[in-house]
Amino acid sequence: MTQQAPSIPTPHRRARFLDRLDAAVASLTDAGEVTRIACDLLRDDLRASRCIYAELSQREHESSSFGEDQEHFTFPAPAIRPREFSDAAMISLRAGLTFVIENTETDPRIAASRESYRQADVQALVCVPVPKNQPLAAALAVHSQEARHWTPQEIDLIEQVAVRCWESTVHLATLQELRESEENLRLAMEAANFGYYAYELGAPHIKISHRFARIFGYEQTPEDWTFDRWVEHLHPEDRDGILDVVQTSELHNSSIEYESRIFPAGVERTEGNVRWVWLRARYSHRESGRRYRFGVIADITERKQAEAALEASRREAYRQWTELEAIYQTAPIGLSLYSADEFRYLRVNDVQMGVIGLPQDQIIGRPFREIAPALWPACEPILRRVAAGETIRNVMLEGELSTRPGQHRYWTVSYMPVRGEDGTIRAVGAVIMETTAQKRAEQALIQSEKLAAVGRLASSISHEINNPLEAITNLLYLAQHTEGLPQEAADALILAEKELMRVSQIASQTLRFHRQATKPTWVTAVDLLKPVVALYQGRLTNSNLRLVEEHRSAEPVQCFENDIRQVLNNLIGNAIDAMKNVGGRVLIRSREATDWKTGRRGLRITVADSGSGMSETTRRSIFTAFYTTKEINGTGLGLWISFGIVGKHEGVLRFYSSDRPGHSGTVFSLFLPRYG
Repeated sequence: MTQQAPSIPTPHRRARFLDRLDAAVASLTDAGEVTRIACDLLRDDLRASRCIYAELSQREHESSSFGEDQEHFTFPAPAIRPREFSDAAMISLRAGLTFVIENTETDPRIAASRESYRQADVQALVCVPVPKNQPLAAALAVHSQEARHWTPQEIDLIEQVAVRCWESTVHLATLQELRESEENLRLAMEAANFGYYAYELGAPHIKISHRFARIFGYEQTPEDWTFDRWVEHLHPEDRDGILDVVQTSELHNSSIEYESRIFPAGVERTEGNVRWVWLRARYSHRESGRRYRFGVIADITERKQAEAALEASRREAYRQWTELEAIYQTAPIGLSLYSADEFRYLRVNDVQMGVIGLPQDQIIGRPFREIAPALWPACEPILRRVAAGETIRNVMLEGELSTRPGQHRYWTVSYMPVRGEDGTIRAVGAVIMETTAQKRAEQALIQSEKLAAVGRLASSISHEINNPLEAITNLLYLAQHTEGLPQEAADALILAEKELMRVSQIASQTLRFHRQATKPTWVTAVDLLKPVVALYQGRLTNSNLRLVEEHRSAEPVQCFENDIRQVLNNLIGNAIDAMKNVGGRVLIRSREATDWKTGRRGLRITVADSGSGMSETTRRSIFTAFYTTKEINGTGLGLWISFGIVGKHEGVLRFYSSDRPGHSGTVFSLFLPRYG
């Protein structure tokens, strides 16, 4: 038989119960304590055996079972577990409907679970699911140990308490999450060295954090922080710009982000005390119409100092780099950088590009052995020693480069390893000084000394020969005037006198040819050429060569005649050599002429041969010192010295040559200006 419990009195009494409940839990911050007190008050008010509030765990959501074990729901023993309510009960709860049992012994809905109710000593119950109209999350159950009729007022009260328990739980959980979030935010802000502020536009003061105050130099957080106080700390040079940013932000409700300088409180306002801050803020609008600005601030002085130091370091590094680059590119010596493995060109300066004879883009990346194959056998062991860490200085090298064939050159080179930050050898550096000019000058000096020695010897011989020649001439004269001399003997003496005069003439010409003049003299073309031609008369005859002379100028020119004879000697000798063993003609002409470049008047002497002519390579190098086509018999200095002699006379030495079959030959033209 169902027991009729005393009904809840009037709605006023129910309202007083709810007020008493609100008062009992108003100061509580623990959700479990709130639900426990609510259940105790409701149990006592309804004279029930027990009242239980339990939340559905995540595992219950997944398994669709309301309760897996006792500790999930803190049911006091011997409470019935919700999973034993029966399927009908769970369907009702999940549908958001209050499940009511007045007699567990007779209710057919729980027939399969009746024994569980008996063991839990439950004869009647009301179970309210919360929240309503949402997925099942918790339930409030009121048990009675006796069968009982639950009035609508009782059920309504239970439902109201269940809702209040749920709302309190959610509210307190939200507050707890908010407190934890605020604490986490505070810890994160402190860890990031951030301060923050909150400002209601139009309010007299701005709420700032302790870290915010410390950034501005305050040990204690001011309660009366204002926007004007903020502006006072700004650097004068930044103030107007920041005020414009803030005003624009307020006008458009846009976010703010800027970096600025400030002067902290309590310090002298000098550049040495400036601090840098970074600030970011945004606006928030509340339903009440109030506008707030929330922002964070950080002291970025160390970062700015690091940036300034880095920029200064960068500028200094750039300055040093530009200086070194300028030195590298303008140094009067060749500089090269090779890779440490295959010795490929990594860098070359302008001088070294000139040495190699190629532009930079045709050098970089190519191996040394390809640029200078003739030098590679000598350089390879040196480069490998340097790549192993050895520095080698003042290596003397000579040879040809593939880019400039036919030019034998000389260099003094120093090699050194270039190491990386880790100490490993990354490249091989080379300092190259071309000494070709010095070498050729040395050889020219030696040759000049040899020529001078030969000249002195020739002069000495000529002088010594003249003495016995005079004696022999006198004896021949006496013999010719001997009485009774046979005609045959007289003829022989006449021939001997002629040949002796030839010998004397050759000796005199040799002495004249090698005598060094101290000042220029006036001399005609014939006078310049006569001694030279006389020296080669024998070679011309023996080589089956025909000499043709055409002189159309009798006007003298002022020159160092022996130097010019040396030039003519070289030109005529080269012409004879060009027709060696083949015969031909040597043509020598002299005439009045005008230099077409300068307009000066003077003497032009041309020496032409009908030899085989010169190749393109020979024509390019004809005036280069030590360049010769005569193999062992040539020094390569004749035309180089001749070019210099003509230059000292402010004259011009030109040539034309052709190696075409049937039209071959070479013509040299010497122009000497006439002064006075």
